[in-house]
Amino acid sequence: MHDGNFWGMHFIWWIIWLVFLIWLFFLPSRFPYQRKPRKSALDILQERYARGEISKEEYEEKRRTLES
Repeated sequence: MHDGNFWGMHFIWWIIWLVFLIWLFFLPSRFPYQRKPRKSALDILQERYARGEISKEEYEEKRRTLES
């Protein structure tokens, strides 16, 4: 009824589906655009101070508030 090529092709399709499922569930989570680390409030405050948007006194006051 079936010649020897049937099982070979059947096996190849299982491999194709397995590779597709692995890609579908594991690889997309590693793309950099999907899961960006969120910055903490202290990181944002430090960036604002580094850019000169806030003074040293204002930076230290807000830092103390965030750390308490």
